[in-house]
Amino acid sequence: MAAVPLKKKVDPAHWDALARVAADEGVEATAIGTFTGSGRLVLRWQGVSAGELDCHFLHEGRPKQRLASRFTAPPVGPLRWNTATGDLGATLSEVLALPDVASKEWIIRQYDHEVQGCSVVKPLVGPGAGPADGTVIRGVLGRDRGIVLGVGLRHRLGRRDPYQMAAGAIVEAIANVVAAGADPDRIALLDNFCWGDTRRPESLGTLVEACRACHDIALEFLAPFVSGKDSLNNVFSWQDAAGKHHELSIPPTLLATAVGQLDDVKRALTPDFKRAGDRLAIVGLSRGDLAGSQLELAGRVSGGRVPEVDAAACRAVFRGIAAAGRAGLLASCHDCSDGGLLAGIAEMAVAGAMGAHVHLDHLPSDIPEGAAARPLALAFTETPGRFLCAVRPAEADRFAAALEGVPWAWIGEVRAEPELAIHAAGSTTALPLDGLARAWRGERIGR
Repeated sequence: MAAVPLKKKVDPAHWDALARVAADEGVEATAIGTFTGSGRLVLRWQGVSAGELDCHFLHEGRPKQRLASRFTAPPVGPLRWNTATGDLGATLSEVLALPDVASKEWIIRQYDHEVQGCSVVKPLVGPGAGPADGTVIRGVLGRDRGIVLGVGLRHRLGRRDPYQMAAGAIVEAIANVVAAGADPDRIALLDNFCWGDTRRPESLGTLVEACRACHDIALEFLAPFVSGKDSLNNVFSWQDAAGKHHELSIPPTLLATAVGQLDDVKRALTPDFKRAGDRLAIVGLSRGDLAGSQLELAGRVSGGRVPEVDAAACRAVFRGIAAAGRAGLLASCHDCSDGGLLAGIAEMAVAGAMGAHVHLDHLPSDIPEGAAARPLALAFTETPGRFLCAVRPAEADRFAAALEGVPWAWIGEVRAEPELAIHAAGSTTALPLDGLARAWRGERIGR
């Protein structure tokens, strides 16, 4: 992989110190010029002038566009359940096979994630090769300081609520690096906008909403955007046989990347179950907003509100998880996002090649007792900022102390038997682990 050159302005008095830092890190650093204040860019080759450009033209020569934006939130209809919702087992198998949740191994194996041999936590983890939340690399070989990388994507919310789509993507990216052991108070962000025709006021309006979310969430989490890119005006136009013009734009989408720090890579966390008897906890409040969820994509529900980010609640959960991780209390940790709680536990079980017993009725939730299809809502809601944790029984009290003031609950335990047993509303559903693994690894769209 080729190195990416970076250009920096440096005070001449600091050049020698910067050059020493670069040399210590094995990075080539070269002084290529001087700021003169003349207002002209002068290029020289071997002492001979090779080009000259007036900087006024660079900054003021191109007329600025003034574009109009408009955003009208679509109406929110009532939450409706399909009369043939199906049971928890059938729904879980279907959700695990959906493109957003299913294994990405067929993509991962096409790329080299071992560049320079610095990886500590890889994209696939555990004896069952389940999904990692964030990947961890050593910044420098031989040193234990680590860099944690994670991404977040909530593309199914873009047309309904571009603000929550972007906010949720950023929170998911942060949650992924926190789940891998990163310090939530030292996070940097990158944005990757993929949009349709931003010359249309309605499309530009959704971009403005997403940018507002980037601004607000960056300030809420004190996480600066240090880089990013955009891909705008992704529109396909064509004429049909009758000569009628058609256009198709991609949905408003922000891919967020979080970069975190880990003082000691030996404390990195992974989602795979480690040992039978570990207790399972859900950290964070589960809410009943299901619009845009994988459960909706599976045809079980429609309408309602999209999941919204509660920044204060997420910050408290992130810091509680980080405190438990620093104290060595977490045997396994997994961000709970696409597909919800049951999909997350199934991924942990597949990765660790171990089963679990789960009690859905124990979840801290605002979903009222007796609500229609409550077990499905508890199992598959995608409320931002929640985690699944496996904790050694001996550390249970210390784990509880680390999460004081944060909504959480014990919901089950890891079992040696290769089976996921789900207890809800007085009944039990038992699912063989190999069947869940096959669903998760099934044929993918686009493969």
